[in-house]
Amino acid sequence: MKVSSKGHYGLLALAELADNYKVRRAVQVKEIANNQQIPLQYLGQIMVMLRRGHLVHAARAGSARRDGDLRRGAAMTLSTVAR
Repeated sequence: MKVSSKGHYGLLALAELADNYKVRRAVQVKEIANNQQIPLQYLGQIMVMLRRGHLVHAARAGSARRDGDLRRGAAMTLSTVAR
């Protein structure tokens, strides 16, 4: 299956948010960008899409919703890319 770079980076961001959610730690977008080696402006665009899809919510730092939401979000990201 082919996944676009936007889909791939979106999944990386969701995975990092999920890892930090387990320890109840909020993560800033710039931290995700640095850790995952994703250009900050590009990740910012992706995070807007994830926010609009209700997959993440913004606070002082981005944080993920429930794990089930993350799985559905990953499936939505992949299905959007497959179109």
